[in-house]
Amino acid sequence: MARKPRFKPAEAKPSGLLEAIRFCGMATVEKGPINETHLYLGGHWAAASNGAITIATKIEEDIFACPNASLFQQALSRCTESFAITQLEKQLSIKSGKFSAKIPCIEPILLTIPSPDAPIADIDDNLKSALEIVGILANENAQDIVGASLLFNGRSVVASDRTIIFECWHGIDLPTGLSLPKAIIQPLAKAGKKLVKLGWSESSVTFHYQDESWIKTQLFVHKWPDITGLLDRPANPLPFPRDFWEGLTAVQPFSPDGLCHFGAGTMQSHGITNVGASYEVEGLPKGPIFSIKQLTLIKPYAKTVDWFAAGMNGTYCMFFGDGIRGAIAGRSA
Repeated sequence: MARKPRFKPAEAKPSGLLEAIRFCGMATVEKGPINETHLYLGGHWAAASNGAITIATKIEEDIFACPNASLFQQALSRCTESFAITQLEKQLSIKSGKFSAKIPCIEPILLTIPSPDAPIADIDDNLKSALEIVGILANENAQDIVGASLLFNGRSVVASDRTIIFECWHGIDLPTGLSLPKAIIQPLAKAGKKLVKLGWSESSVTFHYQDESWIKTQLFVHKWPDITGLLDRPANPLPFPRDFWEGLTAVQPFSPDGLCHFGAGTMQSHGITNVGASYEVEGLPKGPIFSIKQLTLIKPYAKTVDWFAAGMNGTYCMFFGDGIRGAIAGRSA
């Protein structure tokens, strides 16, 4: 039998609560362990944690329950007008106009919500933007720390798939050597809130927002190797040759292996000249071979390039742009 409500049904507009649940819901899934499918409501806070990522934000409603996150969000999204929410035995009852729903809940003791790292440093959305840019290189399924994570490197962040590396500056004095999982990128990108503070420890980092919301991520235990010698090397960068990107687009469909071969003043889909496609690009040096996909990745950012960076075995190009630099390992003929 359902027991009496723990609080009186409250009329409220759904937009604020729905926005909070969507925000926290980025740390949940529809199907999986209960800690990944349910969220915590209590003390005018909503929070969710999947063990790696924890997200929390303030809410106006005074509710103490742990509802199924997906069903709760779906119910709120169907409330087109003010709604009444009532807490029953292991359920939340929602009613709005002709719509009503019962949302199953679990006991709060079954959920663990980690506390945030205390805010230490002032930050802004430049940090988020830098993480988004380098994050395209990280792969959650990579077998090593370099391929799987994003590196806090003081005033910059770094990522690599071991054949291409990006370093992007955000201009904020932050720790060096912290390895963040790629999974943090999506909630940061979708938060739609203004970043103001950062907190960290040896095992976690917390991003704090202007409205007191926060997103916390666990860090990898393993550390990156020293990358100083990889990017801090002599280079003679020059502007990209005229028609470089047009040429790359033109030969791409004809490349059987996704590679682009440089001839003297030409770009080719093959290593020989009597097959495939070529495009005249004045000033292009003879010899380098690069992945078309990797060259395309740097197009939005790169302004200058050195196709023959010093001190590496084989072809190795370095590129530079506004607040970003990187390198691509060439391929063998």
